[in-house]
Amino acid sequence: MGTAANVFKATALFLGFFGLQFALVPDFLMSENFQSGSYTLDKWHYFVMRGCGCAFLGLAGFYWQTADQADKFMLVNTVTFTLTSIALPFNAQLNLPVSLPKHYIPVVGCTLLMLGHVYCLMNPEAKGKKK
Repeated sequence: MGTAANVFKATALFLGFFGLQFALVPDFLMSENFQSGSYTLDKWHYFVMRGCGCAFLGLAGFYWQTADQADKFMLVNTVTFTLTSIALPFNAQLNLPVSLPKHYIPVVGCTLLMLGHVYCLMNPEAKGKKK
């Protein structure tokens, strides 16, 4: 398994970890990542969070199942993962009352995975190359 496949599998595990929290335990996710009393969850938040969680789980499944073809999908997944990282953890870190140091988990995780994606884009694995 090459570097791109490893990046895809790591991303799948990361998205699966947060996807399960969004879908199954949104109260826990919020309490771990945001300051107590800074938010109120209502039925609309649960609706959107659970939908987001299901989407993350679907994306995690895609990453996992296509890891052996990662180079083929690397560009679109780099863009998608980067935009998602900007919209969620990076935006929260800059503009919302996050709970530190716990919120560094999604921020640092997304940063490392984005760097892995970009590295793979810049260094595609040669077809049929033996190591």
